[in-house]
Amino acid sequence: MNRCETTVESIDLYNKLIRELLDDIGESLQSAVSPGERETTLSRMDKVLEYLAAQFDLEEKDGYLTHVLEEFPNWHPQLQHLQQEHRLLQRQFREIRQRLSATAEKSDIACELRRHL
Repeated sequence: MNRCETTVESIDLYNKLIRELLDDIGESLQSAVSPGERETTLSRMDKVLEYLAAQFDLEEKDGYLTHVLEEFPNWHPQLQHLQQEHRLLQRQFREIRQRLSATAEKSDIACELRRHL
């Protein structure tokens, strides 16, 4: 198995873990949350941020996107846009996490998070 295939498998694993955590977070935001459940939700959100950063690092820094550019040199603008989307997604998710941490009312946050999911 070559490095690119290993990277793709790792990215797929992060995607799966992130999706499972987001599903759990979405479920927890559907109903009233106790303080303990709130901490669990925040912890899950922290894990999502950690996994997103790791996945994006794999894509951007470990040569995966470089390999794509070698294969398809005219994709450079699309890959730059993808990297910008990575930063935006991380920033939006951090902001939602901060808002959830700071507020007792979660209905508007739940709607926003579902929209981003």
